[in-house]
Amino acid sequence: MRLRRAWRSSDCEAVQRGFERRPHAVVPSAIRARRKRARGEGLLLAAFGLFSSWAILSAAEAPAPAALPEVRWESLGIPVKSARIWTSALAPNPRGGFNLIFQTFNSSGYRARMEGQAEATPCWSLVDLETGKVRAQTELQGVANSLYHINNQIRSANGRIFFPVSDLSFVWYDPVTETLKQTPPLAEKAERGPSFFYRVEVGPDGLIYATTQSNDGYAYLAILNPDTLETRWFPKLGGKPRKNLLTYGFWMQTDPPWVYLSVGQGEWALIALNTATGEQSLLAERKDPYLISFNSRGKAICATITSPFEGEPPAGPQAAREGESVVSGFTIYYPALKKKAEYFFCREGKLIPAPFTERPDFPIAYTPVKVPPLEHAPEFDLARFGSIKDERLQVFWRPANSAPNREWKCLAIPVGGIEPIPIESLSALPDGTLLGSTIQYNGFFRWFPKDRRFDAYGKHGPSRAKTAIMNGLLWITGYPKSHLWVFDPTKPWNATGEPRQEQQADANPRLLGNFHDADAHYPYFLFPHDGRQLYMLGRRERSGAGSAIGRYDAGSNTFIGHHQNLHDLFPRGLVILPEMNRIVMSGEVEKGKEGPTHVVFDMDLREIERLTIKPGLANGGDLYPGATRARFIGRLDQPSASALYLYDLGEKRLIQWMNLEKAVERLTWRSKDARYWGWQNGLLITLDPSDLTIRPIARMEKLPERLVWQEDILYATVNGELFRLTFL
Repeated sequence: MRLRRAWRSSDCEAVQRGFERRPHAVVPSAIRARRKRARGEGLLLAAFGLFSSWAILSAAEAPAPAALPEVRWESLGIPVKSARIWTSALAPNPRGGFNLIFQTFNSSGYRARMEGQAEATPCWSLVDLETGKVRAQTELQGVANSLYHINNQIRSANGRIFFPVSDLSFVWYDPVTETLKQTPPLAEKAERGPSFFYRVEVGPDGLIYATTQSNDGYAYLAILNPDTLETRWFPKLGGKPRKNLLTYGFWMQTDPPWVYLSVGQGEWALIALNTATGEQSLLAERKDPYLISFNSRGKAICATITSPFEGEPPAGPQAAREGESVVSGFTIYYPALKKKAEYFFCREGKLIPAPFTERPDFPIAYTPVKVPPLEHAPEFDLARFGSIKDERLQVFWRPANSAPNREWKCLAIPVGGIEPIPIESLSALPDGTLLGSTIQYNGFFRWFPKDRRFDAYGKHGPSRAKTAIMNGLLWITGYPKSHLWVFDPTKPWNATGEPRQEQQADANPRLLGNFHDADAHYPYFLFPHDGRQLYMLGRRERSGAGSAIGRYDAGSNTFIGHHQNLHDLFPRGLVILPEMNRIVMSGEVEKGKEGPTHVVFDMDLREIERLTIKPGLANGGDLYPGATRARFIGRLDQPSASALYLYDLGEKRLIQWMNLEKAVERLTWRSKDARYWGWQNGLLITLDPSDLTIRPIARMEKLPERLVWQEDILYATVNGELFRLTFL
């Protein structure tokens, strides 16, 4: 969970909105057929000069003719309703059964908090599983950290369960009274400082250690005694403030009285904190793209520190071939990546070099933190956990060690805040159906137009899903960590949300892995190429900042990727130019800086060059294939600048730039007429990729969140509702 405002969806998701079917592997035949005409128009533009530029601009800004028809919105329904479950836990009760605890907080309430609007209070529920009785429902301040659920709840030896919430306090479950209580805030919140507890663990000494996400460049640590509820607070850890103000105590290992923290995001510090004296030591520092993390095993805490490396590695047991590692002593060398990784044991506040191939058994009281499993704990159907029926939240469960075919028991729990869940992706499948996903992990659905019905599949997979159609299959990635699934529309959806099941050969969708080398936490774009490869561009977070690019090869089931030299660009657009064997990404430079906004890669993701499209341009905007092999379209939608541009990569030349008084939005490709369709200033419009001519089609006062063509049918979404649009 991140309690700060993310990048606007219009900045980072515009291409994906209804745009899964646009051409990337090939240029559409209709466009090929008009290339000759496009070249002729280019000569005319050159001849007429300023006049023709004025004409195109005027056409783009022309008011809606009175004769234009009105778009008719036919509602097809709301596929998913929910009251989001932020956290959950399970506790034995005195009656020999179990209590289920969870916090719900609806999407609109969360968005209101993020936008600084009136405070909304989440609801906590405590339910006896056996009887279905709601024993308590209460409002307590703070949104829970969504990292912690039934399978990794923070449970202390005395049976109390702790939930970190956003106002730097803990909600906790008292197993004696079967009630929920809340500690006072462990620190006072400030405009610049800690915002919530990010990483929380039960230490080897039984105390609870919690480190923060902060916005002042430091991390903070709290230690909570689960018996007495006494706390200790250690402020401003990390040596010096990070340049990137968003900072995490991202990795933590405890060996009382020592706590080791990897602090930062992009600029890292390894800190040893003596909790008995309050003294902190700076053990190491690294800047992006290098990293400090932990690789602890056995009875020792082991830190992994990467650094730049040039030249040939020392002689080792392996040949130093490109792309392979070489182990030598305490270090692993990666010649192709120009980096090395060193391993150290953390002991008594110091770093001790650790041979990579050995793990000495140091006599220290370190045990990997793991909450012991509950005995005889019931099993939950996590894919349907929190689904809504008849305005009640459903929980499906069955006793421990049940047979695989045993029926699930269903509890229907009244909760507040049930509402339509906004649709975040919508894909036109080859059989005429649509597959969509909803925000905040509320899962996928499918629309069957012949039967006029929705099938909702429950909680599964990522948030902020990005999808692509390739070889008749739907490929899905998303937040967090850019995992990749493949879905076969000709077979039933059978995913349960359980990772081990989703990796089985008969799983649908099937989990293939993730873009690990790219290290993209938020994938922004996923595009197919040549019936074999998928290219992904995303944003790094927590482990670093900036952009990350990756490729998946379906034939070999392999991932490659990197974020080399991309830490200074935030992703804004991606386009594949297959006939040029080039990929172009656009980015936004850091505020107050200047530099090229576009990076050109070959098909193996090697950087070829950087482009300055226009002097002074800080944001390259969304990118789309143009009408010819070397050209691409850019679309800018910013409060202070809206524009379209056409660039020729072969000629390294800006062909056309068109400022807009009103932005063109929600572009989606229609192969039938080889046009982009979109919305501008209350109009449904088309955009000609050869010359950027904008043509009004119909009046459409309502702004859709996404537009998708399925053959000759235009679909739109607005706040969780699916519509069919007609404009006769």
